[in-house]
Parts: sequence; C-alpha cells; structure tokens
Amino acid sequence: MLWLGNSSTGWGILFFLGVAPTLGGFGLYTLSIRYLSPTSANLIATLEPAFTAIWAYFFLSELLNPIQLAGGGLVLLGVILLRFGER
Repeated sequence: MLWLGNSSTGWGILFFLGVAPTLGGFGLYTLSIRYLSPTSANLIATLEPAFTAIWAYFFLSELLNPIQLAGGGLVLLGVILLRFGER
C-alpha cells in the first residue's frame, strides 16, 4: 500500500497531486459563482464527467463503450434541456 516508502520527493508529488487540483477546482468553482449565476455554475460542473471522458479519448486514447457514450450523451442532453428551460 505504501509503495513510495521513504521517498520524500514521491510523497511530496503525491500530496501536491491530491491537494492542488482539489483546492484549485473548488476555489475556481467558488470564484465562478461571483460572475455566473449558481444555476449556470452548477450546469457547468455537471458537465465535468462528460468532458473528462472526451479529454481521455483525445489525449489518452481511451475507448468508451456504448453505455458510457450513451451516459455522456444523456448528461449533455440534460444540460442542454435545462439551459433552454431556464429562459
């Protein structure tokens, strides 16, 4: 479980990769609420899993099965429908 052993550099990198994206993501989300309505900010946050799958496809050559594609499509469709219903 602790395969890094006594490597302080490895533990430092692991700590940074755990803390920086978490604090950065929540910090930027909280900051975005100043400029966007909470509804718009939540719609954008809802798209995160679908965009993560798209990035993984293009940059990591990940393949998505039909169920994953359908799920991502449903998320995108739901956000679009909510956005049109907002007007």
